[in-house]
Amino acid sequence: MQLFNVTVYIVTTARPPAKGQAAGAWLVEYITGKGKPEIRKGALYRWETTETALTLELIRDAFCTLAKPCSVSVNTWCEHVLSAVGKRWIKQWEEDGWKNAKGKPVKNAELWQQATGKMKNHCVSFDSRMPPAEYLEIMQKKMDKALNEALKEKRAQGQQMNMFK
Repeated sequence: MQLFNVTVYIVTTARPPAKGQAAGAWLVEYITGKGKPEIRKGALYRWETTETALTLELIRDAFCTLAKPCSVSVNTWCEHVLSAVGKRWIKQWEEDGWKNAKGKPVKNAELWQQATGKMKNHCVSFDSRMPPAEYLEIMQKKMDKALNEALKEKRAQGQQMNMFK
């Protein structure tokens, strides 16, 4: 069976290791069976997150758009995700009941499980390539929209917002 070649780009405003407010976007790029280029995209804004947690949420959401098994190249700048994949920590964590090498619970274990669960039917590789400039622009617009929606939601709830925390 011929697998579709899919490229996923993940971009966040989060910087490790601090927890804080951040936006992130995913973009899925592939060629349809009829030879037509196709992109799908989405974004999230979180008031309290880490780079790893936001990246895992974005990966999970991007993979939710794939309806059949594909060959997927995931591109992210998140060093922790790249290390966990490259050093095969995830397989070890699963075998050890989601405990790390020190026997402590893996941080964001539920998000790791969700993301890896969505990847199971695909042939997946990871890289740190930068998205093309036109995609970065699209992703920035999606992140801006996610931020504006989050701000509206906070205002509707009557909550104070500190964007410069």
